[in-house]
Amino acid sequence: MDNEESLLVRCKRLSLNITEYFDGMRYLGELDDAGQATPAYLTQLAVSMVMGEVAEIGIVSNFEVEDFITDTPNFEAMFAMREKFDGLNLYQYFKNMTNEQYSTVCDILDATSEDGDILIELIHYMCEVSPLDIKLGQILSCVNHWTSTDRFRKHLDAIRRKMDNTDQNKTNINDSNIEAISIFLKKLSNREKVVSKCVNYLLDIDKDLNEDILRFEVNNYDHEKLDPDLLPLFAEFDLQEDTTEEEPKFLQRHHLEVKHHIEYWENRNKLGKVIQFTKEVGVMILLSLILDKLSKEDIQVEFKKLEKIIPTSMLKYLRDTTDDHYNQLRSIADAIV
Repeated sequence: MDNEESLLVRCKRLSLNITEYFDGMRYLGELDDAGQATPAYLTQLAVSMVMGEVAEIGIVSNFEVEDFITDTPNFEAMFAMREKFDGLNLYQYFKNMTNEQYSTVCDILDATSEDGDILIELIHYMCEVSPLDIKLGQILSCVNHWTSTDRFRKHLDAIRRKMDNTDQNKTNINDSNIEAISIFLKKLSNREKVVSKCVNYLLDIDKDLNEDILRFEVNNYDHEKLDPDLLPLFAEFDLQEDTTEEEPKFLQRHHLEVKHHIEYWENRNKLGKVIQFTKEVGVMILLSLILDKLSKEDIQVEFKKLEKIIPTSMLKYLRDTTDDHYNQLRSIADAIV
């Protein structure tokens, strides 16, 4: 794997949006000649997309894309900022702080009047709190080359509002639900093992599947359920024996927001916002239904819901894969969960 390909893969692993863009080859619609899509061109495009996502968070620099490819420290700092300052990741970081530490963060942000100084002040304190965090150190070492904007302040304000809606003086995990949560976490771990083994099986029989995308999906499978605010809800609901009642709102929202659920695609279609459906997405939907212990026949019924939403070729792939490999996938799942 050459340097250009390595950087492209890293960019894709950092962002699912970038992965979908490149694996859907959407860049071809922006070129006059497909021959222009050289490895070097695609690498620069991917780096520019990461840079754009960092700018959306509210952090910019005067560098050109070409500079990042030859400037390793700032390239790594950009990657680290995209990860560490992502809304969910930064929210989780703040939640893991002590009350005193988070109070200090708020004091720093309130006392910093210039938007351009927020990044410097915040990263200095984060490095004090987490001195062994390599990625925070990478950001700190290059912080003078980057500038925060009013967008970053608004980004942080939104996270603070979310934090304000959570009582920092009490935990969602307590004596009444700790057993349910322990059982649920073990179940999540086993489900991830099932998905991983099933993906390995399908990669062996279908060489056209994109391994990078599927590994990304495996590593992040159902991680939304680990949100500290939602984990007790999912854990306690999972223990309920009566599932005939209407799904609770948090579960409905999960189904509408996660791509391996058919409800996500039905909702996107309803809103006129359907994005490209790939074989890799189809694999994850199939494995989700396998985990739900549906029979082969019931899975085919579920696929009917996608008939007017996804391309006929993709629907055929789902049906054929289910017909040909259901028993093997079912056996893998039953051996673990």
